Amino acid sequence: MAPKPKPVGITIGPNKTQMLALGEAVADRMRREQQAEGTYIPTQDPEKPPPAAIRLEGATLGGMCAGFLGYYERCMAREVSGGAPCYRHSANPVLYLARDPEGHWRGQLQGKLGELSSLLKLVDRDCLYPTSKSDAPWQWVDPDTRDWQEAWTLKVREAEIAEIEAEREQRKPVPTVIALEAGAASVPLVGSSGLTPGYEGLYRRGKQRNEKGLEEDAVHNGSACWRHVSNPMLWIARGPDGGWIGVDDLLWEAKGSPGGVLRLRDAVCAHPTDSSAGWIAHDGARWVERPALRCRRADETEAAAEEAALPAAPRLISVELAQISVKPL
Repeated sequence: MAPKPKPVGITIGPNKTQMLALGEAVADRMRREQQAEGTYIPTQDPEKPPPAAIRLEGATLGGMCAGFLGYYERCMAREVSGGAPCYRHSANPVLYLARDPEGHWRGQLQGKLGELSSLLKLVDRDCLYPTSKSDAPWQWVDPDTRDWQEAWTLKVREAEIAEIEAEREQRKPVPTVIALEAGAASVPLVGSSGLTPGYEGLYRRGKQRNEKGLEEDAVHNGSACWRHVSNPMLWIARGPDGGWIGVDDLLWEAKGSPGGVLRLRDAVCAHPTDSSAGWIAHDGARWVERPALRCRRADETEAAAEEAALPAAPRLISVELAQISVKPL
């Protein structure tokens, strides 16, 4: 028996055009309801698009908040279509200025985007863009009191891409080799495993293979990273809090928190060698200040000399099972 023909004019399955139109109609209705309730928060002005670059300036901030000062570029990859603009720091790619779900502007870490968590905030729903005029002050978290402080002189102005490019040209080039060192009286570093991990020493710019299988400079959290010359399991990389961390290769894919064995809580420096702050190290139970520990730019000849001094790897090794004696209870 021949199958019955499908009735003309009936479409099997969802129609994409109809679904998009329905979505726009629902969004428009919600927008009109919010306007009637007085809760609607505009995201963009069609007659004045968001600036491509901005600069946060005008105040002195302490702790990790200091890293938020400077230039930002618009990061459309982090925006919802037609939503509020999002800006990424030009020197520290982990830091952003973005709008939270309540309509306020925040200085946030990359992992906190879209949340009500930040180190900076501007509580003003009527402030369309970060550069828009506001009668409210920016607020920042004071590292000493761990509470919000008002910064009335802190402002965001519109900037030019040319300003950012000029600033980039003035930055020091990424060092190929760096050295993590401490004074002679330094206490040996102790890792979370209770072992001395040997993080001090020389590091060379890390490498990785791209999708085409070609070797290139490794990048983590948008920044350069370095691999220990003598112990390739150890790395120095940009942490998710905007600072720098000394991390074990086994945790390389699991660095969702600042973690690591070493931390440099400086979000201002472009490279760990540019900081005058001391590192902190984990002793197995808590974080301990290591004020003498510093990172400096090193020379390729230093790395080559250290590699030449390394003992040659044995061609053959023997793995033996140790004799274990068991006593009856």
